[in-house]
Amino acid sequence: MPATTTILRLLCLMTALMLSTHVRAAQTAVTPEARMPDVLIWIDARNPARSWVSITYPKVVTKLTAETHLASLLKNTGWTAADLKITSGSLMQSGENPMTSVDFSTPVTIQPQTGYLPIEPIIIAFRDLNAVEIQYIVPATFVFRGVGDFENKHVRIKLNRGSNTYRYSISLKTHDFERLDLPGPRIPGAPRESADRGLRLTIGILVMALALTMAALGFIIAARLVQKHRTRS
Repeated sequence: MPATTTILRLLCLMTALMLSTHVRAAQTAVTPEARMPDVLIWIDARNPARSWVSITYPKVVTKLTAETHLASLLKNTGWTAADLKITSGSLMQSGENPMTSVDFSTPVTIQPQTGYLPIEPIIIAFRDLNAVEIQYIVPATFVFRGVGDFENKHVRIKLNRGSNTYRYSISLKTHDFERLDLPGPRIPGAPRESADRGLRLTIGILVMALALTMAALGFIIAARLVQKHRTRS
C-alpha cells in the first residue's frame, strides 16, 4: 500500500480511537455516527486503475472472522483482492488497543460517471455487526449522486461529506436481511426537466385557450356589428 494511503488510514483509525476513548469516559448514550464502529471499511478510489481497500476492526478478531467477512465482501461487490494482507497488532508503541486489519487492492470500486458509491453490498457483507463505517476517498472531479441519509426497518445511515471524502456511519437494526433497497443513482436535472416540460405544456394550453376565447369574442362582436348594420339599413 502506498505510504500516503497508509498515513491517511492511520489518521482515520486514530480519530476513531480518540472518539471511542471520549465516549467511554463520558459513559453516556451517543448517536450511531458518534460511537466507535465495529468495523471501518476504508476505500481509496482516487486512482482510476486501482483502488486500495482497508478493513479495520477496533479489536483483534480471529482470522476466520476476517476471512469470512472478506469473502462475503468480494462476493457481494464483485471486487478482487490482490496484495492481500491480514494483520493483527497495535498502532501504538505501548501495544495498547490492538486491532485486526485486512488490506488489499482491487482494479475498480466505483464508476465515476455514475457518481454513485456502492454501500449496500458492503453493509450486507458485515450485517452480523451492529455499527459499520464506510469511508470513500474519491477523485477531486467526482460528482456525487449517491445515497444520502437514509433509514428503514433494517438500517439507519448517516452521511458526512468532505471535499473528496464520503463517510457513511451505519447502525444495523436487524441482521437477517438479504437486501436493503437503497436509492439508486440520482439523475441530475431529470426532476427539473420534467417540471419544465409540465410548465411549458400548461402555458401552451392556457395560451391556446386564451387565443380561442379571443377569437370567439371577436367573432361575437363582429356578428353583432353586422346585425346592427343590417337593422339600420
